[in-house]
Amino acid sequence: MMSILKKLKFICLVTTFCFVIWFAMVTNSTDNDTVKARFQAQRISKPSFASNSENMQLQQDHQECSPERHFVYIKTHKTGSTTLYKVVENFVRKHKIKKARKDIRPFLGGYPGHLDLRFVVVSENKQPRPIDRQKDMDNVIFSDHFRYTHSMKKLMPKNTKYFTIIRDPWRHFQSAFHYYYGSATYNTELQETCFKYPFYQVSEGHHNTSIIQYLRKTEKNLNSSVPWFFRSRNYQSFDLGLDPMIDDDQKIKVAVDKISLDVDLVLITDYFDQSLILLKELLCMEWADLLNADDDGKKHKYDFTDIRQFPEAEKIFQKLYKLDTALYRHFNDTLWRKIDAYGRERMDRDVTTLRSMRRSLAEKRKHEYQEEFEDLSGHKVKFYLSGERESAIFRITNFHRLPKDMTTLLTRKLQKSYNLNWDYCKNMAQYMVANGGGCPI
Repeated sequence: MMSILKKLKFICLVTTFCFVIWFAMVTNSTDNDTVKARFQAQRISKPSFASNSENMQLQQDHQECSPERHFVYIKTHKTGSTTLYKVVENFVRKHKIKKARKDIRPFLGGYPGHLDLRFVVVSENKQPRPIDRQKDMDNVIFSDHFRYTHSMKKLMPKNTKYFTIIRDPWRHFQSAFHYYYGSATYNTELQETCFKYPFYQVSEGHHNTSIIQYLRKTEKNLNSSVPWFFRSRNYQSFDLGLDPMIDDDQKIKVAVDKISLDVDLVLITDYFDQSLILLKELLCMEWADLLNADDDGKKHKYDFTDIRQFPEAEKIFQKLYKLDTALYRHFNDTLWRKIDAYGRERMDRDVTTLRSMRRSLAEKRKHEYQEEFEDLSGHKVKFYLSGERESAIFRITNFHRLPKDMTTLLTRKLQKSYNLNWDYCKNMAQYMVANGGGCPI
């Protein structure tokens, strides 16, 4: 009897043990399936950029979007802005976007005053007319040289994109110096813009002042009463609507933060191709929109000076361009944060694609090209030169032949350009002169 009971107990223990093992295996299998399914779902919904960058690239490239039709391009001076302008112009023509018309080449809206809509003209059926705030602001873009004003935010549609381009301040200053003063030529077509000011006046009428000598003379001869003084002090900041005379650290921070809030993208000339890729994303451009092989403007090459070789001049420059330096530092950092968000690997790949497309197009059209120049990115491309050389329009003239009455000269020029009434053109001319755009002789 005892042996039978022992056998029954043994059988019960074995059965219980087997049941426990079976239950554990079933439970574990179910949990594994659940975890596996959850993991697979996570992989589908959140692809890893680090391990699956090519798939992310394909998804990004095939995202559907519509080209932006509301944007403001704040075209700064001597930053490669004309090259960028041609990219924008191609985009505008392709999508038949209406744009505000410049007044006196190459300015818009009463420059160097802040952009004033009273002095903005649009063309309708080839007939120029002053802009209508109620009728035109929803379908007109701005993309020429004008001085930015925050009030544009209240006038343009809420979905308007704002972008601009800036450059390393020291290289920018040298470029402006060489362009407006460094050569011994004078463009008669730009008389109304006082082409050599303020460099000519600061240099006390000399044509051969070096850039270092010029900086030394600014302490005595450059101030806000000199016409076009801003070309020689925080020029980029001036174009962005800021006060170029600011030198207080706190005021500089406020000014930079103000622009940062207003502008969606600040391209950097020194990283031009990377900036173009980000602009492509901002405006929903196509790859072909970024190619600029029809640029007929010669890229001037200058021997840039290392200012660190001249401690005295460097000190003066840092004082003159303190605001620009802070502006550049801020937006250079901002650009690279945007590149990080875009993806460094993806950016490198897209830049390679852009440069490859550019080289292929240049090779395809090489029979049309006549001369080779350095482009903004440091690699060589060829630019088509149509008709006579650009330099043919430059002539050496007596700078003092400019009329004393700049208002009258501007009024005549504006009336010729617009075929609008004399009083309208005179008011615009007075606004330009009153904001530093005159040349008293």
